[in-house]
Amino acid sequence: MLDPLNTTAFNVSSGEQEIENCFMTYIVRKPSTSYIINSIFGCIVNAILAILGTFLNALVVAVFWKAPKLRNKVTYFMIMLLSCIDMCVTIIVHPLHLVNSIAEITQTSKCSYKMVYQTSAVMLSGMSYLTFFVMNIERYLSICRPFCHMRNVTKERCFILMVCLLPISIGTGIAPIFGVDIQPIVTALAVFILGGTFFIYLSIYKVAKKGRTSRLRSSSRTGQDAFSVTVKETISTLESRDSTRPRKAISLFDDLQLSKMYVIVVFSTILLNLPNVLVLALFSKRVETLDGVVQAKIWTLTLVAINSTFNSVVFFWGNGILRSEGWRLCEKCFRF
Repeated sequence: MLDPLNTTAFNVSSGEQEIENCFMTYIVRKPSTSYIINSIFGCIVNAILAILGTFLNALVVAVFWKAPKLRNKVTYFMIMLLSCIDMCVTIIVHPLHLVNSIAEITQTSKCSYKMVYQTSAVMLSGMSYLTFFVMNIERYLSICRPFCHMRNVTKERCFILMVCLLPISIGTGIAPIFGVDIQPIVTALAVFILGGTFFIYLSIYKVAKKGRTSRLRSSSRTGQDAFSVTVKETISTLESRDSTRPRKAISLFDDLQLSKMYVIVVFSTILLNLPNVLVLALFSKRVETLDGVVQAKIWTLTLVAINSTFNSVVFFWGNGILRSEGWRLCEKCFRF
């Protein structure tokens, strides 16, 4: 493991800028004017996101907690769990970005600041992505394997699964401290998640297309009743076989509407993480000068953290119940 007090400095030819190694990353010792301006704008954006993201994610959690009809459903419980993790991102990662950037601007940067910021960002963002992948699996089982979903998927099991995935996020976060290059593992995991997500939504699309065809052929059934008839029959069958289990009120129409909302989150996650992935792939060597790559990383890392705020925006926009309950709670709190 490298000693943070025994770092190596690299100077630019002009002698005005300095980059210093910090484990497997770097810190800026003598920022240029353009870097200072860029960092100030980055601080403003991160401060806004810290306030806005914390408020929106806290509102999502509060609405679900106060509404049993939402809290008791597995799908909405997973949304609440994701919002809890995203709220940790907005409460911890954005302020740590501010601390690290202000330290670099004032030329008081420390390796410890950068490592706490980077480790927290990797761990919490990674946990957010893994949680959302579990949510996608739950959507797949609910729509494509309803028998399996109703018999086996519960809030408790989903939560236990998330706890089991926690070591992955912790491992990727602390690996650089011990000088371990985990980029190949992270890349393989990302490819697996993207491939799994593609399979999930391809399967959901096939079910939706089949349901639409069945609805068009049925003249006696219209609207949501026809669209959810298959799953409702499944519910009746399960209830007759196992009457001691609580009824899971599932509508295929509602499930597909939730899946559409998830698709938006999938695409936004890919778009917000793509710049950082490209920078890591194209500029994988150790940073030695205060160049455009260093300045670009201010914004690529900010975009990764933005995902936690954008998720809550999508949830409010895509779910009428959540939106109305959230507005009602805001009226009660702020006396609009």
